[in-house]
Amino acid sequence: MFVLFGCNNDSKTGSPTKSVNYLSHSQSRIQALVDSFRTEYNIGVGISKDSIINKYNEKFFDYLSEDIVDSVEVHVDTVIINGLAVTTELHSNNDIAFQYTLNFKRDMPSRWDSIFQFMKGLKPGSDILVNFQYMGSHLLGNPNDTSRTTIKIYAFPLPISFKPKAVWNK
Repeated sequence: MFVLFGCNNDSKTGSPTKSVNYLSHSQSRIQALVDSFRTEYNIGVGISKDSIINKYNEKFFDYLSEDIVDSVEVHVDTVIINGLAVTTELHSNNDIAFQYTLNFKRDMPSRWDSIFQFMKGLKPGSDILVNFQYMGSHLLGNPNDTSRTTIKIYAFPLPISFKPKAVWNK
């Protein structure tokens, strides 16, 4: 088993260290949902916090389930390789994190082997532009709790070169 950790302490915001002047549509949309969630959560007069969380859980699920989450600049925090299982933890800022453990089969098609090699090759402490495949789950928390991200999205990273249909076809 290999466990690799990394984080750049120069980053005060917890964001990737490169200056980002442009956010992809996916990254902008996720951030806009986080910002709207925070606003409603903090203003929510006469509405329970649970109903606001439920409302935004549905909004995030609907958006993330539509298609691949493309071109997201992230910081690689952790890569754990345990045989044919690869766990990745990445974040784009203090609000948004991605995490997933993907178990590969010994006899896998070449496209899956490419994903396996890509995930194993991620370097903790680096900033990278990737796509993500959402796995149908996320964890939405209190947007005012600075000890954790507002949303943790359970998705695995894909190289930018992979197109949505190309991932699933042999």
